[in-house]
Amino acid sequence: MIINIHEEAAKKKEIWIKVQNYIVVIFRDKLILEKISLILHKSKTKLSVILSAIYYFKKVRRRYALYLKRLDNLVTCNVTKYLVGKKRQVALQATENDFNLFVISIIIACKHLLDTVYTNYCWAEVSGIPISNLNAYERTILDILDYRTHIPNQSFYNIVDEFEKITGNVTIDRTSPTKKTSTLKCVLSCITTKLTCINF
Repeated sequence: MIINIHEEAAKKKEIWIKVQNYIVVIFRDKLILEKISLILHKSKTKLSVILSAIYYFKKVRRRYALYLKRLDNLVTCNVTKYLVGKKRQVALQATENDFNLFVISIIIACKHLLDTVYTNYCWAEVSGIPISNLNAYERTILDILDYRTHIPNQSFYNIVDEFEKITGNVTIDRTSPTKKTSTLKCVLSCITTKLTCINF
């Protein structure tokens, strides 16, 4: 029993180190990396949530220009021009800062995948993003995603594959794409799910 607890703790620590190595590739700014690592570590965010958040992060980056065009098409008078201007401003604030965008991506991934999650107030406390901004950013990011938070299996597996390649844990049989066997996918369910509000 004690050996199993120690083995599980060692496995979680090993996965956490791999998560940090993966995040270094995505976020090259050391300050952002440190803030994100601290939030992920303190919140005990599951690996599946982190990988899903990375999927949302990348998808928002790809869809941002399309979202701005969609907003521009809404302008029909001065009132809508003003409202669209406000939406553009919030979208810029939410997406120009990788930290803001990733925190919102984590929030959306948590809400999509988990039954018990932080409230936005707790995320505001943990991240340092004011609650009013956090709520506005979340609405905007969901709007950019067209409120489509489902991640197709193949897209998720692509993120997992990328994670495994970067972290040096390539355990996928490349000969048969239908028979993907990954130790990482088996380990995803072993990570703790308990999230509690952390006060700094």
